[in-house]
Amino acid sequence: MQQVLSHVLRPDHAKVSTIDASEPPTLDRVPQFSVVVPSVTDTFTSMYLLLQEEIKSTEGEPKIIVFGTTAKIVALFAAVFRHNLGLEVFELHSRLSQSARTRTTDAFKSATKGIMFASDVIGRGMDFPNVSLVVQVGLPSDADAYTHRVGRTARAGKDGRAVILLTDAESFYLGTNPQFPIKTHPASTQIKASLDSALPTVRAALQSADPMAKDKAYSAYLGFMKSFMNKLKLNPAGLVKMANQFALEGMYCTEVPKLQKKTVGMMGLKGTPGISYALGVPSAAMNGQAVSNQQVGYKNDRVEQAQHNGNKRRAPPAANHEKGPSRRQRHQR
Repeated sequence: MQQVLSHVLRPDHAKVSTIDASEPPTLDRVPQFSVVVPSVTDTFTSMYLLLQEEIKSTEGEPKIIVFGTTAKIVALFAAVFRHNLGLEVFELHSRLSQSARTRTTDAFKSATKGIMFASDVIGRGMDFPNVSLVVQVGLPSDADAYTHRVGRTARAGKDGRAVILLTDAESFYLGTNPQFPIKTHPASTQIKASLDSALPTVRAALQSADPMAKDKAYSAYLGFMKSFMNKLKLNPAGLVKMANQFALEGMYCTEVPKLQKKTVGMMGLKGTPGISYALGVPSAAMNGQAVSNQQVGYKNDRVEQAQHNGNKRRAPPAANHEKGPSRRQRHQR
């Protein structure tokens, strides 16, 4: 930025900062921790245990933001944990209407306690008072995403904590980002030791979740993780195998969710072993929609991620297959 400004501003331009020079950057004053679990199949159970531990140990009212990797996964998080954490659950992501997002934003701002499952639609700029904890589940899209998520807590002189929950395969993130002062969570060993005992509660919640929501989360997970294949040291077949394990053993889908060929092509996974293809007419088409839910969801999740990353790419215009009246028809009216 400074290099650009040097070319467009006068040499004697003045710099004005709105940040108190004596105030340390947010990252320096937020205790940051990690919990690394063996497999992606442990995601929901370890989340449940971590949130229980943090709620129990919070001084005062717990007000928590949990970030997921995509809007569809966030929606599933909210559905699964809506009734078993003892806190009001809020949900905020790009798949909600603008009016729903506004209502949720206002409600969580005014709430004294609660837990909000959110995507990076709130990663930058939005201020929610008195957030005591930020949890990130899965890989942040980049270092800036991590920073801005952590920045939702410890604001206006208040205390806050941040925890990132990763799998063994994703733990490379800790080594490749040494600039973040992330320490092992004090309850990390206890959480991993309690996975089996907490499983029945979490499994029951997942088995009662909407199968369509789990199918959408699977598609979104596969699309998001595709960009990390090299760092995960996976080939396409290995990526699909991991996603299938997440579906069957992590979300308790009754079968590997089926994908439309067009969706697989958009992901760049055409011809990859392990993918289950949908045959015949897409279910969304039978519901009178112009394109499949998988295609729309995958596209919207990628658009949200691109907007957060500052790629300056505009979201593609929504498909509109209903043509307005012709000039002749308007004249006849």
